[in-house]
Amino acid sequence: MTHEEKTRLIAEFDGWDYENMSDYRRRQFSTSYDWLIPVWHKFRDLRFEDLKHEFSHSNIKNMIRQELTIGTAWDLFNELAEAIEWYNTTKK
Repeated sequence: MTHEEKTRLIAEFDGWDYENMSDYRRRQFSTSYDWLIPVWHKFRDLRFEDLKHEFSHSNIKNMIRQELTIGTAWDLFNELAEAIEWYNTTKK
């Protein structure tokens, strides 16, 4: 997945209209914890009725927590993009 695809995924998950976002705002998702933490909270608080998805969600949250502890904003950006991509597949 390209940087732009990841940014779009995260922005749309967070409720932004990606097409109408400035380049400055788009860059914030890969460089700023201030923009990434609310996305993390939204992902963290998701609930699933399916036990298999709940277990996978729990494992993904643990990986993201690790990035929050020892990683950079860039690492968190990449981990959240993968997590949201996974989440989007569970909705199908």
